[in-house]
Amino acid sequence: MKILEITRKSIDYEFRLLEQCRVIEVSKGGHFTYEIRWKTSFFQCSCPGARYHGKCWHCTMIGALKKQVTINEPWAEWAEEAGRMMYERMG
Repeated sequence: MKILEITRKSIDYEFRLLEQCRVIEVSKGGHFTYEIRWKTSFFQCSCPGARYHGKCWHCTMIGALKKQVTINEPWAEWAEEAGRMMYERMG
C-alpha cells in the first residue's frame, strides 16, 4: 500500500494505492469518494469529471503516488487484503 495526501482548493485528499488489486482509492475531505482502476497504462476514475469529460485531475496524481514508499506495516497488509477481497467481489 502506498498513500499520498494532498490539499487542493482547501480540500484534503488521500490517495491509497492498493497494489494487490491495482486500485487507487481516493478520499475527499475524509470520506471515501472515488476509485481509479488500471490495466497496463490505461486509468479509469469513477469521478463525475472522468465519466462526463473523459479525464480528471485525480489520474494526474498517479505518478506522484507511485513514487511514495510502500508501507510495510501489519495494518497496511490487512487493508490490502480487505481491498482485494472487496474488489474481487465487485468484479
